[in-house]
Amino acid sequence: MSIGRLSCTLLLFGGLSVGDARAEEQTAAIPLMIYAGSSHAAQLRVRRVTEETAEAVDARTLPDLLAGGSPYLVGVEDLSRCADSPSTNEQVLRQVVDAHEMRVNMNLTGASDLLKAAAESLGCLSQPVESTTGARVHFVLGILHFAGGDQTAARGAFDRALSFRPDLAWDDDFAPDARPLFDAARATAGQRSSAILRLVAGSVDQVRIDGQVPAEQDGIIDVSAGTHIVQVIGESVHTLVVDLPNDTATWLVIPAAVDDALIDVVLTSEGRAALEGLLHGSSVGQREVVFIAHPSGTWRYDPQGRTWKRQQVDLARSVRTPLIIGGGVGVVLGGVLMAVHSSKANQLASGVKSDQAGTNPTLNTTDHQDRQAQWKRARTGYWVGTGIGATGLVAAAVGGALFLNAHPGPVRLMAAPLPGGGALHLQFSPVLRSASRRRTP
Repeated sequence: MSIGRLSCTLLLFGGLSVGDARAEEQTAAIPLMIYAGSSHAAQLRVRRVTEETAEAVDARTLPDLLAGGSPYLVGVEDLSRCADSPSTNEQVLRQVVDAHEMRVNMNLTGASDLLKAAAESLGCLSQPVESTTGARVHFVLGILHFAGGDQTAARGAFDRALSFRPDLAWDDDFAPDARPLFDAARATAGQRSSAILRLVAGSVDQVRIDGQVPAEQDGIIDVSAGTHIVQVIGESVHTLVVDLPNDTATWLVIPAAVDDALIDVVLTSEGRAALEGLLHGSSVGQREVVFIAHPSGTWRYDPQGRTWKRQQVDLARSVRTPLIIGGGVGVVLGGVLMAVHSSKANQLASGVKSDQAGTNPTLNTTDHQDRQAQWKRARTGYWVGTGIGATGLVAAAVGGALFLNAHPGPVRLMAAPLPGGGALHLQFSPVLRSASRRRTP
């Protein structure tokens, strides 16, 4: 959906265009995350399964994403071409009366052209279409087609008239020549194949199909295949002229009625197909990647290739940061314990040796036992610190290896300057699982 801008000068227009293009490129590069509920919790779910950081994700809810959009159909193109100003039922009926007068005056071509224009105006009304108006337009058009010798077009017009008013009766004001064709159309009106029109959100009471509130069951609107005028009634009237197929599902999206719960459609393949169309009805098609953060899982959608993939939690990604941080804490804690207990053990060791050699003139049994117990505790503390430090070192090394393995490019570290000048560089290549060194002048 594009927003036009009016420019006073070519220079201003060019500046805006370049700025808009750059802004669109920047927006496309930022992954979009669609979520329901807590944004923070959704970002954490995405981070568990991707390399994206929370700051690099544009978090939006479906209502926020579709806000302000007009109703649209997914799975079929809108056939309406409302090039002129919106019309009214009264104006359309006026065209029918004028066409009837032309027919009486034997101006069949002019009457037919005027009725075709009236039929097009039905798809460009500023108000809900009245079923009687739509039926009258197509009924008279069928009479004219029959008078012109085109029975196929006449039958099609009668079928459209009956889609507006299934109970439509023959008008005896017209010659009965076309009545058998009309009666045949009426006899088979209820035998037409059904279309699969699903209502994504909102109430069927907001919908008019050929001027009537349709029946609906389990989100599927009861409508026959073929051409129809679909209207959504809200603060304004939105009109869509569509040719509904009978073999593929079509979805009617009313953005103003979309709520957070609609994100649940991502759980089924059919729902994802509908969600795909819904997203492309907005500006999502310009994005490079879209994440759907559902409480039961995260899906990655590629708008360019139109492919879906459920993201699996990467255990290595989940544990590497805790391993690095925890390992570092373990190394520091182990080092402190080793330093403290090593110093204490060394201090006590000289006293224990003096006691054992008998060189301490004030030696008594109680002091010797206490000193020896303290020395043993210090030694135990030293070895505990050693174990903690070694475990932390291994954990940090494993976490670092997992981190390096997740980045295909080489990671370079400068070890230290060399005595003769220059520096020694270490380069780790996770892909090749190798390390190399080089000397720089």
